[in-house]
Amino acid sequence: MYIFINKKVIMILIVIAIIIGTIGIYFLITNKSNVDFKVLDDLSYLKNDKSTILEDENNKFYNYESDNEKYIVFKIRESTYKSSIDIKSVKLVDSNYTGEILNIELKINVEEGETDPLRDWPLYDVKYIVMKVKNNIERLYVNGYEYDKV
Repeated sequence: MYIFINKKVIMILIVIAIIIGTIGIYFLITNKSNVDFKVLDDLSYLKNDKSTILEDENNKFYNYESDNEKYIVFKIRESTYKSSIDIKSVKLVDSNYTGEILNIELKINVEEGETDPLRDWPLYDVKYIVMKVKNNIERLYVNGYEYDKV
């Protein structure tokens, strides 16, 4: 009886280990695709003339190369009429190519402050996205909005 119980416990532990291992491999694979998707507060480390255009303009993007890898850079901007706004996180949900057109779906987690009845101008928070791509992109759509190439 004692040996039989130990075999059941061992089998249960093996099954649990397999399930945990499978879940771990799943998260490793899904997070690996986001390694080349960076969310930045500013573009100070990118030294080119196009970065200043993104600081001033909305719905713009550009391509650049680094170490023989291709990247795109664009910004997202969220606004509110409340007392504060903060983009807490940006997650790449989906991306698909149609030739030189890239469609991206992002999940943007925004935290807004209290309602401010006196505010008659919007507050903004901006994040810059640097994303590795397969080839140069001529047209970009982010959450259904078209971005113009700089």
